[in-house]
Amino acid sequence: MKIKKYFGLLGMEIPLFLYMLGSYLNYPVFQNLIYEKECLLKYDQNITFCRNVSAYYDDKDIQSASNHFYFISSLTLLCPSIVTTLLLGAGELKYLLCFK
Repeated sequence: MKIKKYFGLLGMEIPLFLYMLGSYLNYPVFQNLIYEKECLLKYDQNITFCRNVSAYYDDKDIQSASNHFYFISSLTLLCPSIVTTLLLGAGELKYLLCFK
């Protein structure tokens, strides 16, 4: 019975956990994709060179361009999540105040 009571207290924690888990699982794959695409752009679509991760890992131009692109994409993805968080937070607060 205590487990049911505990899960009844959980509101937004479970969806936020699932969202953050998906974000953290996506990060390494997305970062490697960006590195490979930047390498292909810089070295004129040389697939054999860009398949070797250690070859372009030390290239500062690829690192800089990849980090810049990842930063811009993070900011782009941040805007909808802020709106969603504000709406869900307001909805949760309204829901909790109705039952007190």
